[in-house]
Amino acid sequence: MKNKTINLLLVCLFISSSCSFDDISVENKLVGKWKLDRITINGDESYTESVSMMGSTYCFFEDNTFDLILTQSEDKLNGTWQLKKNSSKLVIAFSGVLNEYTIERMNTYDLWLSLINEDGIVMFKYKSSE
Repeated sequence: MKNKTINLLLVCLFISSSCSFDDISVENKLVGKWKLDRITINGDESYTESVSMMGSTYCFFEDNTFDLILTQSEDKLNGTWQLKKNSSKLVIAFSGVLNEYTIERMNTYDLWLSLINEDGIVMFKYKSSE
């Protein structure tokens, strides 16, 4: 009886530790197409200087490269991306510029990145476009 109880506990432990969507690595969640939906500065959504960026799409690839397709001009910029060890910091490099973003939210549908610049806290809200 004792062996059956131990085996049952081991099976329950195994089942409860099985993979779920939350266990998928941040890298795997990030890979794909993300379309810029909103930009806020210090919580203000009426920031007009960012209008030209709206609708632009990041395409993150598994080899840590990306394409940024600018909606207004349809230009395509290429660069690299890297997650820092704690996986909440995303470093994007293109055209000789490094930007470090904090990942505020990431799930199947939303990717929210923030950074601090001279204007304050800038939040970029992306929607999955796949």
